[in-house]
Amino acid sequence: MRARSFQSLSLALSRRREIQPQACVVRHDDVEAAPLALAITQLRREMPFTDVVAWTPSGLPSLVRAGLKAGACEVVWSDDASSVVDAVAKVVGEQRVLPRIMAVDARESGSWCFEELVSRSRKMWDIFDLCSRAASTDAPVLLLGETGTGKELLARAFHKRSGRKGRFVALNGASVPDGLIDSELFGHVQGAFTGADHQKMGLFRAADGGTLLLDEVGDLSPSVQQRLLRALQEGKVRPVGGEDEISVDVRVIAATSRTLDAVVASGGFRPDLLYRLDVIRVIVPPLRERRDDILFLFGYFARTLSEQYGIERPDVSDGFLDALTEHDWPGNVRELQNFTERMLLTQSGRLRSRAHFRRLMLRYEGQGEGLADGGAAPGRRLGGTRRSTCSASWPRWSRQRWRPPSGPTWRPPCGRAGVGSA
Repeated sequence: MRARSFQSLSLALSRRREIQPQACVVRHDDVEAAPLALAITQLRREMPFTDVVAWTPSGLPSLVRAGLKAGACEVVWSDDASSVVDAVAKVVGEQRVLPRIMAVDARESGSWCFEELVSRSRKMWDIFDLCSRAASTDAPVLLLGETGTGKELLARAFHKRSGRKGRFVALNGASVPDGLIDSELFGHVQGAFTGADHQKMGLFRAADGGTLLLDEVGDLSPSVQQRLLRALQEGKVRPVGGEDEISVDVRVIAATSRTLDAVVASGGFRPDLLYRLDVIRVIVPPLRERRDDILFLFGYFARTLSEQYGIERPDVSDGFLDALTEHDWPGNVRELQNFTERMLLTQSGRLRSRAHFRRLMLRYEGQGEGLADGGAAPGRRLGGTRRSTCSASWPRWSRQRWRPPSGPTWRPPCGRAGVGSA
């Protein structure tokens, strides 16, 4: 364990990104409690995952109370430096969230954003690397993944990185009735059918020079699949009711939450269309298979949404974070974002516990309201998948209750003046 010493709090904070401390020791020799509380509060706000150990040699009760209330996880009231070393070693040894953040590969440490996508998962960054390499080609892309995993955002990333000057146009194949999808994709001429009072361009022509996303392509009817295959093979479209084919330069990205290989085997999808679309296959993993993103995305959403709504972010307990990472999130990133927004807007009080998580999830799934703290619906199991490596950007004040003194160290917090990091 290495330590660095700073003479001021501002200097220590200016070096925080370079050092990435696991714990900060704040020594406070004054008798005034307010500066100590202010220093701890600022440290916890600027470095929410870094535990603070307050060192007050005088051991005044007012300083201990101020440190604990401000959020320090240890208060050392001995003038023996070895007691501080022991306290820091114990704090670092008990940490769970921060080491997982610091263990992320250095390659990813510079930025967690790729276009509109945010992730710390190695699996996702492998996909981002593939996107960067293949985006400039005209090859079709097939995005496979469950609902809510971010397939459309990834398609937009392909378009932005492609250098194409045309538009990005998206169509959800499951949302358009069979009788209208031809007109949506290929357009129609005036008078082609009842109600066709005006000529319509169609999405292929609207995306000329750009990218067309066909979302839920596995839900297209066989007849539409046939016409889509011809458009991809010939690079031309014929509007409904028209006689002439019109050339288009469109990069097609198809996405589906279905297993297309199985749909092909059952006769529900044309194999030749699959071969045409399946040039660059990207499998977007569900959130339960990249649990290192759960806490990180939770923190990201909590920060952005709290800024959007002007709401102060609440503190969360280890139990709440455990419940987050144990849950399977069948709705994936979309469900996590919805959950975070609901938590911010509906929950009163500051500290979020595992019981808060249970109640929020039960309400979301249409089960009982008003569960008592710590209660759970009979027979209900929260999550059930073992935690793996996780990372986050969400404050964790894990030990906030007053504890009676035991020897020269009191727990939780306190600190100021000379700031050290370990």
